Amino acid sequence: MITDRRLLVALLALPWALLGTDTSCQIVRGSPVQLTFDPAIDYYPSWSPDGRWIAFGSGREGSEAIWKVLADGGSPTRLTQGPDTHPCWSPEGSFIVFDAEGTDVRVIGPDGGSPVKVNPDSLSLPEHSFPIWSHDGRAVLLSGHQEVVSVDLASGAVARIYRREGSLVRAFKFSPDGKYLL
Repeated sequence: MITDRRLLVALLALPWALLGTDTSCQIVRGSPVQLTFDPAIDYYPSWSPDGRWIAFGSGREGSEAIWKVLADGGSPTRLTQGPDTHPCWSPEGSFIVFDAEGTDVRVIGPDGGSPVKVNPDSLSLPEHSFPIWSHDGRAVLLSGHQEVVSVDLASGAVARIYRREGSLVRAFKFSPDGKYLL
């Protein structure tokens, strides 16, 4: 099993490498390890909390979908039918949230199954909202057009976390202690 994060950094560098942007990073040591071998582009990897799995988006089999693969290699398993992207594991590893077709955000179990919609119909979201879990796993945070909102999974209540006029909010992460958003 891979015990460091070099694979994640190497995989995350791919989209920027395709754009010709400098992706050098001093925390990458050694050689990247290739886990997937399909000619389709695999993107937006997300480590499971126990480090055993990596969920990712892929266009393999002719449709954008969520897949998972063991962190030490093996055959990827398709989890959704698509079109889906931007997977993120829940803190305890029992769910994966992702952007689904259109402007829906859905949750599935780590072995697939029937996705459950997270965002209420009244919430206006862009096509991709880059969902992440709250630090305690009780809510999902979504990027809106100019804001970040939290959807409580138990009640469905929506709370604005951040708003900035005239800016597009995308791809944010929590600090390790859960106190800050980056």
